[in-house]
This record gives sequence, structure tokens and C-alpha cells, in this order.
Amino acid sequence: RTCDDLCGPAVGDLRTLPVGGSAGIDTEETIRAFVFAKEGSTTRQQREQIVSLVRDLVTASGAPHPFKVTEGQFQDYMRVLSVEGRKGRPISAKTFNNTLSMFNSFYSWALKIGELESSPTRLVEAREVLAEQERALTPDEVRALIEFARSDEESDTPHRTDRHGRVIRRASLYRFLWVTALRVGAACKLRPGDFRLLEDAPVVIVPAKFMKTKRTLILPLTEADAQLIQWEIARGTGETVFTRMRNDALQRDAREAGLAVEDDLGRKIGFHAFRRGALSHMDREGLSMKLAQRFAGHGDISTTSKSYIVRTGHRARG
Repeated sequence: RTCDDLCGPAVGDLRTLPVGGSAGIDTEETIRAFVFAKEGSTTRQQREQIVSLVRDLVTASGAPHPFKVTEGQFQDYMRVLSVEGRKGRPISAKTFNNTLSMFNSFYSWALKIGELESSPTRLVEAREVLAEQERALTPDEVRALIEFARSDEESDTPHRTDRHGRVIRRASLYRFLWVTALRVGAACKLRPGDFRLLEDAPVVIVPAKFMKTKRTLILPLTEADAQLIQWEIARGTGETVFTRMRNDALQRDAREAGLAVEDDLGRKIGFHAFRRGALSHMDREGLSMKLAQRFAGHGDISTTSKSYIVRTGHRARG
């Protein structure tokens, strides 16, 4: 049923179906055979993504069949994809690597069944994924962002609205990301019930399903931050407390706040810059690396120390 959903009605017995382009079997029948072979070892979502990519590759390359795609055509496809993406925007190194991995899965299957002697993907290498691709924000930069966002929200013609025309409250989001060092994806999934704001020691409880470590994270909040969250919840603009934004919207705010979006090393401001900046600030203030790791919710302390902590100058005793 899953195979039919992805590729249409059955054509013959897939267990004995010849799948190569040279055998007169078209792209869709080859895709059917691949989906059938991978049903027990991959998720439906993974198969859907691979099917979509293979179809796109054949169309973009002009090859008569996915097994007829040359190494050069595949290199050209990945080069264009890295610059333009599939929606007109450059893709990250992580997305590039995930895409390459899905193509490798398809062509590894082709090699296994003897349809290819070598994969067209073999000359394309995975890209290095570094947290340093986004620089760390400083306390002064965060303060400038918050002040600009707040003034814009209170103006008669606010710049940032959602699809319903409601003002996006960025100032509260920026402050929350700074004081919690949470990933923006997790922060923007939080609902009012995830906050304990009226207790003597207010906290936010981040559900395990929002964390990469799959462990619940409990983070302390100051009274001032608790009041700010209560104010956001009282507005009741949606199921979640914060509205998700894209990096380009943050970068527009940064430019209008007078900040340099890109540093001398080519690292740009993105939402991960709050996380890196907050953890680096904690380190400079003397917080132990073990506590910084727990605050960040990292499973491995080396992730915190090597990829997130930017040390420049004096560090307080902790």
C-alpha cells in the first residue's frame, strides 16, 4: 500500500522486475522497485524525499533514466542545488549532506542489484558542518536587537507581521533565546503549559520531544523574564508563546539596529548566534563547562566546549 501511494499502481512482480534503463524500464518503475526494496529499512518520509529528489535529478539533468545520470551531471545538479536550493534559496551544509546521503542510498541500492558499476555521486563530497557558520552575538548586540524590535513593535507601522497581519513580538523572543540559550525551533514550540511562572522559582520545562538528546530540560527564569512570558501568554495570539521567524527576518532587524550581519570570517548572524553567544557569555562569567553543557542540553560536553564556546579575553573565576 505504501509503495502504491508513492508510485502508483503495481506493474508486475517487483521482486523479479528488471529495473535498469537499458532493459526498457522507465524511471517510475525503477522508483517503484527501490521503494519496494526499502520499505522495511527506511521510513515513509525518507522514501518520499528520495523519490522526489530522484525525479528532480532526472528532470534537471535531462538524463533518460536515473541510472543514466553521469558523474558530471550529478556534480552540476548538486552545485546548482547548493546555490539555489529547491525553493530559490541557498541550502545549508547540513541540508546538502542530507540530500547527498539520500542520493547515496538510492545509488547504493542500484550498485547492490548490479545495475551500475559506479555511482554518479562518488565525486561529490560531504561538506563540513560547523556551528561557527553563525557567529556568536555579544550582550551589547542582543540589547540593540531587543531595543530595535521593541520600538518597531510599538510603532504605528510595524515591519514584521505574520500571515494573519498580527505583529510578531520579536523583542520577547530575542530576550528569551538569550537567557535560555535554547534552539529557536524548540523555543517556538513551547506552549503556555510548559511554563511554571507563579512559583517561587519560575522555570520553563522543555519537553524531551523538542530536544535532540530526547531528555526533558528544565531551565530557570528570573522574575522579570517570568513576567514577560506571562505578558506574552496573556496576549493569546496563538497556541505557542512565540512565533517562529526565519534567519533573513532576524538579519533585517540586525541591519536596522546598526549591527554587522557578517563578521570578518564570513560568519553571519542567525538564530543559533543567540545560543552560541549566550553560552560564551556564561563561560566568560565563570560558569563551569559542565553546567554550560547541562544548560545547553548537549549530550556530549565536547559539543559545548568546541562548537559553542567562543573565548576572547578575560574569563571570570567560577
